Amino acid sequence: AAASGAPLEFRAATHPFAHPARSADVWRDGRRIGWIGQLHPRLAAAMEIDVDVLAFELDLEPLAARALPRAGELSRFPAVRRDLAVVAAEQVEWEAMSATIRQAAGTLLREVVLFDRYVGQGVEPGFKSLAMGLILQDTSRTLTDRDVDAVVASVVAAVEREHGARIRG
Repeated sequence: AAASGAPLEFRAATHPFAHPARSADVWRDGRRIGWIGQLHPRLAAAMEIDVDVLAFELDLEPLAARALPRAGELSRFPAVRRDLAVVAAEQVEWEAMSATIRQAAGTLLREVVLFDRYVGQGVEPGFKSLAMGLILQDTSRTLTDRDVDAVVASVVAAVEREHGARIRG
């Protein structure tokens, strides 16, 4: 899947043969193309398997049937990265939050990268901390601190409004 350049989404799912908290459906372009998960502990015990078994199934046809990539405009101006950590309810999906971030950040956002998901000490039960990097760049000029701060403020307001998330701190 990674070789196809396809952006994949993993959405929590339950399958009768899979561990209830360790399985997901795999989506691409709004279409379910497979699943991934750990074998249910009861099923593993019944089969006398004493190691974790992971399995997946992907429909490769949609991954192979993609348009040839086209070169985009390269900027002569530097990219800026700002890292944010937000606390959100456990049920908030990263895919939904990243879509909100992309919409709020506008055309200056080149990429949003989730680099840490934390649940534990310092984060309320039922919540998770998501740390992300926002990579911003313009093709016609160097971004100022004011430009970047405005995008970050817009992103923070949007994730708070749409997902009830708040800056961790």
